[in-house]
Amino acid sequence: MMVLTLCNFRVDEYMETVVAKFSEDRLESVKSAIHSLCAQEKINGIQTKKRPHEDSARARNGTSQQPEMNGDNGCSDLASFKVIMGYYINAMLNHPRIQHVSLTDQNHLRSELQTFLLAHVAQIEDNASFSVQQPQPPSTTAILVSTRRSYYEWTHTVGANSVSCPFSFAFFTCLLGSSLSSTPHPADCFSSIHQNYLARDLCVHLAVMSRPYNDYGSFARDRAEANINSVNFAEFHGPYTHSYSKLNRQEDEPRKEIQLKADLLVLAQYERQMADSVGKKLLVNLRTSGSRKDRSKADGVSLFMGVTALYADIYVARDLSNHVEKA
Repeated sequence: MMVLTLCNFRVDEYMETVVAKFSEDRLESVKSAIHSLCAQEKINGIQTKKRPHEDSARARNGTSQQPEMNGDNGCSDLASFKVIMGYYINAMLNHPRIQHVSLTDQNHLRSELQTFLLAHVAQIEDNASFSVQQPQPPSTTAILVSTRRSYYEWTHTVGANSVSCPFSFAFFTCLLGSSLSSTPHPADCFSSIHQNYLARDLCVHLAVMSRPYNDYGSFARDRAEANINSVNFAEFHGPYTHSYSKLNRQEDEPRKEIQLKADLLVLAQYERQMADSVGKKLLVNLRTSGSRKDRSKADGVSLFMGVTALYADIYVARDLSNHVEKA
């Protein structure tokens, strides 16, 4: 799981530093590539011993060069994306432990991986639209004026999926299932309807909880890079919208920033309480089922909840993401 977390951080960085520079039509091709790669049982060409970056124009003479994003290089950029993402997707879906879990759990992992990657593309598209809004003073928090979703809808879809929690939980579920399976036809990790429903609901609350905590930590960086942050949604600005619209009035900005971050923590703590509540119900169900395997699963679920909460606390202390230089 630590290796998985590191890989997910690298995917996030790759999307922000490389894919974010693709043209709009190229991003449509990226979406198609993600669908295609996630649908394949085996990724073509992954048997080579080369590292992914050695197959792209990014490695010449030992330097890390970015390929151009226009002209004929557009095709090579997409080819490079397919190779790099092919390695990652293959490593996730064809991990040896994943081959020994139920087909349902494997398909759920495949679905969540695809959703995770597509959420990154959606976030890139939203950031591009956001960055071309009317410029705001650099020390102010812009309000998102053209959005396809309410904040609630966004934080339960793109906002939650792009922090990788649902995908990571699906992978962790597979690891749990494989470690406890001893039959050639393994059952689902959470085999009863009650366990399955509670596990999915727990994951939703953990993912939604992670978004405001993440945005609390990246508040300043997102503003500097013109990335959408939770606080850019209009719902956060009800009492301040009128005075904020006068772009030369910045005297309220420090007070507003404090309030915005406080509002973020209130929402994060609400989702944390909901996750704790659902998690306790799932743990009771597992520990009282009379099954030794279920008790082991309960220990695993408790570990995942604790690690997710730890990451949330770390984001309050500091931003974990690297600063991205945008063209």
